[in-house]
Amino acid sequence: RGEEWFKPFEFLTKEHVCKWRGILFRTVRKGVTRCTNGGSGRVQSLMLADNNLRGTFPAEIGLLQELTELDFEVNDMQGNVPSTLGSLTNITHLKLNGNDFSGPIDSVAGLSNLKYLDLSSNDLTGSLIDTSNLTKLEIFKVNGNKLSGTVPKAFSNLPLLE
Repeated sequence: RGEEWFKPFEFLTKEHVCKWRGILFRTVRKGVTRCTNGGSGRVQSLMLADNNLRGTFPAEIGLLQELTELDFEVNDMQGNVPSTLGSLTNITHLKLNGNDFSGPIDSVAGLSNLKYLDLSSNDLTGSLIDTSNLTKLEIFKVNGNKLSGTVPKAFSNLPLLE
């Protein structure tokens, strides 16, 4: 809804997405940033960290097919991470840490362009994901959750992982 957000945006207005507060071409700040093709309306980055967001993760986020960066860290989001997140095949940076997300994390296992994944400090459960498709992964943070089981062998085949 946005009424309680620390930095509100014009999501529900008739303004073109590239005219929303926080849109800066090639410069990332809090808010929606970088529209492709000089302002075609394709959202590439959605940066809403530390913005007092509450509620569940919107399944419609999977409709943002050009999204490369998604940052909802340090908010008060809860519920499962939706399976539609798995359709964001262009995403390279995903930061959902510092919320109250729960359930499994398997929806991110197929995001083959992912370089940075931070799901730490949530209430996620289940086992670690199979990372065999995440060959570009450099950062992987899942500490502070309720994950169980052994570390999959595929982690040893990630040459860029720090």
